[in-house]
Amino acid sequence: MNKYFKENGSKLLEEILASEEEGLDGGTVYSSHKDEKFYFHDQDMYVAVDNVDCQCFVEEFDSAKEAIDWLKEYEVEEYVED
Repeated sequence: MNKYFKENGSKLLEEILASEEEGLDGGTVYSSHKDEKFYFHDQDMYVAVDNVDCQCFVEEFDSAKEAIDWLKEYEVEEYVED
């Protein structure tokens, strides 16, 4: 399930980034919270995170709509507020 985090999104992103390890192919993987897609508001920007494939793609946007649109490109189907 994909989420909008009012308060804990940056903490979740930190946990994902802290799980960095070398993958079998020599690339970097982020094993914490795999299969997660979410966005959160941080100061004056929205941050969207896609860790579905343990690669942790992160983008910053000026609006929630832009963050959602970016996530939708990767087949986000549902958003739930925490």
